Amino acid sequence: RDSVASRGLGDVYKRQTLKKTNAELIATLDDVLKIQEEGRQKRQTAEQEMAKMETELKAKLLELSKTSR
Repeated sequence: RDSVASRGLGDVYKRQTLKKTNAELIATLDDVLKIQEEGRQKRQTAEQEMAKMETELKAKLLELSKTSR
């Protein structure tokens, strides 16, 4: 009888551990998705800034090439 009770208690602890582990895993996956989205947004902003700088540089070089003639 004691072994049945202790086995039942062990099952309860195992379920609690699984629930906790599952919740932590879900939270971790949510964090990963959030970090990926933040990275995607930062990359997009950086690409836009670089495109703007490239445009400005090309315009300046074109301006310089016209004045040096």
